[in-house]
This record gives sequence, structure tokens and C-alpha cells, in this order.
Amino acid sequence: MSLFLIIFFLFSLAYGGTKLKEVNLENGVKLIIKETKGRGIVASSIFIKSGTHGEEKRGTTNLMASLLTKGTKTFSSYDIASAFEDWGGSIETSTADDYIYINFSTRPEGLEQGLRVIESILLEPTFPEEQLQVEKRRVIASIRSRREDGFELAMERLRFITYRGHPMNLLPQEGRRMWKG
Repeated sequence: MSLFLIIFFLFSLAYGGTKLKEVNLENGVKLIIKETKGRGIVASSIFIKSGTHGEEKRGTTNLMASLLTKGTKTFSSYDIASAFEDWGGSIETSTADDYIYINFSTRPEGLEQGLRVIESILLEPTFPEEQLQVEKRRVIASIRSRREDGFELAMERLRFITYRGHPMNLLPQEGRRMWKG
């Protein structure tokens, strides 16, 4: 993952507050920090300007994002999850049309370890082949399941109508249009 991509790093102690501090680092990373008083939960979202638009092969960004927590040169999938869950937190990755995001939360006592894991995810992901096959099957099952849900089907049709002729008429997970017209 290239460091020259703009990463919005939102760092906050959860539960209320409005004080924001913005810091621009030399490498192009923009930090927006919000400290709040509360229960001692540290939550963060990292947004990477990328997303599914402009992909040569649709769905690759979604697969890549899902593999970020499956292992790095330093941490196994179990180690990544444990770094957050052992402190009552969590970590997740996903894609949208215009960005990739990584969300995590932990207690302040687990923040240092959590940040080491995040650094490893961003700088040294391994994208294990066996996990790639598992994720491919999961995405295919998700697409099939969505096709059986009337609401999801209607929302997909609305997206197609709204963005007809534009790359946004495709869902981030898949590379084909369901509707023709």
C-alpha cells in the first residue's frame, strides 16, 4: 500500500466531545484527532483514498481489503484479532466506491500493541493464498444471498438506475451488472 495515498486517520476516545485537532504529516497522511471524555475506549478509522472505482478487474479491491486482517509478515490472523479483542475491542476492513477503510477499537492499555498491528497491516500485508480462496467463496455466497433478498435486489436496481452508464452502478463486491438497459 503506497504511503502517498491520502490516509485519514480518525483517532478518538469514544463517547462525546467535539474538540478536533488536525495534523498534516510530511508523507501526506492527514490525522484528525478527537479526544473525548468517557469510558476509556480508543476507536479509530483509517480511510485510504482508493475504493473500487478504476479497478481493472472488479472486486479485487474488496478482496484485498478483506485480506488485510488475515496476516502480515509480523502478525498472524489470530494475533491481529487478539491485539484488539483481548482488550474488548475489534478490527474490521471494508471497501466503498471511493475508499478503503480500517476500523478498530481497543482500551487505552492495548493501544500501543494495536498501533503496531495497524502499522504492520499497512506496510507488510501478506495476502495469504489460502485465505484468498476462502474470501472468494465468501463473496460469491454473499452475492448469491443478496440476490435472494427482495430489499437488496431493489436497492441494487435503484443503484443501477441512478448511476446508469457510470462505474458506480456496480457494487464494490462484484464486477458485473445485474441489470441491462
